[in-house]
Amino acid sequence: MKVLVIEDSLAMGKALSEILIRQGHQVTWLTGVKTLEPLVGTVHGGNDLSLNFDDFDFLIEDGELKGSAYQGVEIVNHASALLHCIGFSSQPEFNQKMVNNGAVFGAKKPVLLVALEAGVLKLEEAVAQQKEISLLLADYDQTMPKNPQFSQPWQRVEQRLRELMKEEFGI
Repeated sequence: MKVLVIEDSLAMGKALSEILIRQGHQVTWLTGVKTLEPLVGTVHGGNDLSLNFDDFDFLIEDGELKGSAYQGVEIVNHASALLHCIGFSSQPEFNQKMVNNGAVFGAKKPVLLVALEAGVLKLEEAVAQQKEISLLLADYDQTMPKNPQFSQPWQRVEQRLRELMKEEFGI
């Protein structure tokens, strides 16, 4: 599947893109959006890229984009008529607003990363099973860190995010 990721954090965007690529998806990652029609976004490094939403099967959208002319809710509201959208924010209210504006479901960070890494969430099944996945991800938000099924995927995601945050912030 062709997946458009819009995420302003280097660590989250790169980690999510890596997981999706390992699963066989083609990924385009933007760090912000300048215009919606036509879609002009910014790639990591600051260059602009002109795209069409309908060239993609899925959009995974961060709720709050620093420095972007458009935020997650506006982007999902526009794009959800053209492709399937997933809200992806550490703030539950942003995820809910994106769902209210057309996202298939919303997932907290890093729960979505761990669910993808563990293989319990497959984009190919996300639309057909959106209610089940939504409930599952809400439950995982509470139980995932303690669930032995997720200990190795959680550790891999956590380790990769640490490496990328060192790169991004020098921490």
